[in-house]
Amino acid sequence: MLPESQITLIDMNDDCLDAIFKYLTLKELMSVYGETHVLIDEAVKRQFHRFRHFECTMREPPKYGEHKLQLLGRYLHSIFINVGYSIQARDALAILKPLCRGAKESGRLRALKLQHVTWTSEYVDVILLVANSLRLLDVSRCAFSVTQLMSVLNSAPKLHTLKMVSILKTTDEEFSEEELLQQVRCLIVINQPLLPPSHPPSILSQLAEKHKVSIIFYTFPHCDSFTTYGPSLIMRPMAMWHYEYFKDEL
Repeated sequence: MLPESQITLIDMNDDCLDAIFKYLTLKELMSVYGETHVLIDEAVKRQFHRFRHFECTMREPPKYGEHKLQLLGRYLHSIFINVGYSIQARDALAILKPLCRGAKESGRLRALKLQHVTWTSEYVDVILLVANSLRLLDVSRCAFSVTQLMSVLNSAPKLHTLKMVSILKTTDEEFSEEELLQQVRCLIVINQPLLPPSHPPSILSQLAEKHKVSIIFYTFPHCDSFTTYGPSLIMRPMAMWHYEYFKDEL
């Protein structure tokens, strides 16, 4: 048996390593993973279950590397990335893509929120990786075409809630609001200030009742004041994207 002064981390059993590593942050764990010994890597991976929600801004992107992000993605229940319209798509996708690859492997991801993004075909392809498991998709601060959105919704059979700026009124001849409302149980619509609603309340009520969909309508930035058409929901709209909303289902 080694003297205590000569014992290193790789001499410790799993229980001892777990007792130590449970105090490390995600950033600290990522800095250790892949840098020392396979036993340490395994101890780090046993801690990833603590991190079910990933949030970052591309103004200060994490520097974890593709392999580490994909590994982390297997444990995530929600992802929130604030991109910024001035950020190159390749830079944001370097974070989002490996996370979604890992999330696809586990099928655990329930909520995805992207902000200030102009969708490209590459973004759509990445979202489609996890569409099958999503319960909530927040694209309220994204720019996209109707075709892009519907391609995602048609691949998301479990989707419960969609949060977006209203496109219920559009000149796109291929768009069918009926098709959109058939894909979700709750549609959260943000009405921009000074803009009239896409439909009068009577039409929104008819659409909601016809499709048994809750349409929650509020005006940014006064998000605490909202109107619900159709079935009522006991939840706070501003918190719905967060992974804790889904914790009872996991």
